[in-house]
Amino acid sequence: MNYIVQTRTSQCHYNSRKLVEKLLKS
Repeated sequence: MNYIVQTRTSQCHYNSRKLVEKLLKS
């Protein structure tokens, strides 16, 4: 259970970082 939560959090953080990079590049 803890592993799944950690994975979801990591995925969310990764997506947000990707989004920020996209906005900065534009």
